[in-house]
Amino acid sequence: MSEKYIRQQNLVLLPPEQPKYTTRDWNANNRRQNLFSLEQQALADRVISESDRIIDETKHTTEESKSEVDFRLRERIEDIQFRRDELQQQKKDAHIEEEALKVYKRRTIDAINTLREIAVPLCQKCIALREKRTGSDLVNDAVDRELRKELDVTEGGIALLEKVLEETVEQIRRLRATIYLIDRDLADKDRSIKIDAKNLELRPNQMEMKIYAGRVPLDPYNSTDEEWIMVTNRNIEATAKEISSAQPLRSYVDQLLRQVAEDIRTQVERTNAAFRERVAEMRYTKTKLENVHKETVRQVNELTRTVTRLEREIAEKEGYVALAQTRLANRSQRPGIELCRDNVYEGLKKELAALRDTIAKLDGSLVRSKATLRYLLNTQVMQEEEINLKTESLRIDELSSPGCAIESGSNPTTTTTREEDGQVSVSLYSRISSSITSSIVVPDISIFFIRSALRRNWASSSCSRFVLYASASSELVFSATTCWASFIWAWYFSRCSFRSAADWADSIALRLCISIACWRATSSFSIVVTVFCRMRSFSSSFRNTTCIASI
Repeated sequence: MSEKYIRQQNLVLLPPEQPKYTTRDWNANNRRQNLFSLEQQALADRVISESDRIIDETKHTTEESKSEVDFRLRERIEDIQFRRDELQQQKKDAHIEEEALKVYKRRTIDAINTLREIAVPLCQKCIALREKRTGSDLVNDAVDRELRKELDVTEGGIALLEKVLEETVEQIRRLRATIYLIDRDLADKDRSIKIDAKNLELRPNQMEMKIYAGRVPLDPYNSTDEEWIMVTNRNIEATAKEISSAQPLRSYVDQLLRQVAEDIRTQVERTNAAFRERVAEMRYTKTKLENVHKETVRQVNELTRTVTRLEREIAEKEGYVALAQTRLANRSQRPGIELCRDNVYEGLKKELAALRDTIAKLDGSLVRSKATLRYLLNTQVMQEEEINLKTESLRIDELSSPGCAIESGSNPTTTTTREEDGQVSVSLYSRISSSITSSIVVPDISIFFIRSALRRNWASSSCSRFVLYASASSELVFSATTCWASFIWAWYFSRCSFRSAADWADSIALRLCISIACWRATSSFSIVVTVFCRMRSFSSSFRNTTCIASI
């Protein structure tokens, strides 16, 4: 039957009956509890008796242990003090040796600075001065070899001194490292002595005493007693070893300083001897070149006059060519049937052909003469450059000699700077003059070179500019005076005012080059006019204009 049905019938549900103990079970439990209580009381009596015995026994043991620890503490303090005294003595000796090494370090640094700031720059200055030699004088001679050897010896001495300086610095560092280790060991020992002395004064009944309840153990240790003794002895032995190593190093530094000074002194004497021999040889060579240059100048002047005569002849022949071409142009204006190939036409053609052959021969001779002149001028330029090179090299060698430079008290670099521009300008004048000699063929190149020379300040003064323009235009003067552009140039020149000789020389050279360009263009222009005149489509007014222009 379901619960719902029972409720509907008004019936009461009772829980099931639980199991119960019997009287026998209850009596057995009481007896067991009494026996357990008696056993616990007997155990408590035994524990109390054992505790009293242990208290009496440990009290005596504790007192003996404390006395033993106090004795060990006093013994430990005395041992630490003994080791500390030995470390302090080693520290004092290391300080003395360190100060001695610092003195030798200062001597080495002074020697290196002297060589690097005086000896090496002086040698490099001499080499730099001799490197300014140009052309064939830039040779690897005995002086150059001795100078470089002197530089190598000096730099080698610096390298040795730097190496021994590094060793000295390293030795000082090692001494300082040992002193640092000793200081740290001394600090640890002082602290250890203070701690042990304080522990010796402690009593168990002091107010600040309490039991430690932390988790970190109270008995850590880093080393044993044997290891502690070994570390202290190792510091003492390391300091003594570094002191023993520093003493021979000081003797080596002293000996090395003397040896480096002697080597450099010997090499300087060899270099000065090489300088004296080279200067004597250079003077002899320069005198010989000057004698050869005089003969070359004479031949250049003679060949220049020959070129001038050839140009005069060519100018005269070109006048005849212009005349024949003008006659042909005028006869080409004949009307109708009158424009025929008659004897006059044939004669003019033969005359033009003969004139052209003559001009071609003269041009060939002129080209050969100019080529020879250019070669000769190049030879002259090379000779002048060689003389200038020898002069400059002689001056450089005289100034580069360390003995001469020191005795005279002069500055070789400053002297070279003052005199160098003049020599370079002369060489550039000669080169530009040689290039502009051929400007009759390409005149715009001459203008370019002249203007570039002015922009770059190759000519250092107004007079030098005028010499440059005069040498550049020496072959152009005659031709310029024979062409119609010279009249325009003269008119323009008369209307210009110049503030300096440099402006005047600049104008002269530029106008001469323009005049030659116009004169050279005349013959080519006349040929173009002739071709145009052959074209009948052009009007007679245009032909008249072109003929007048060609004339």
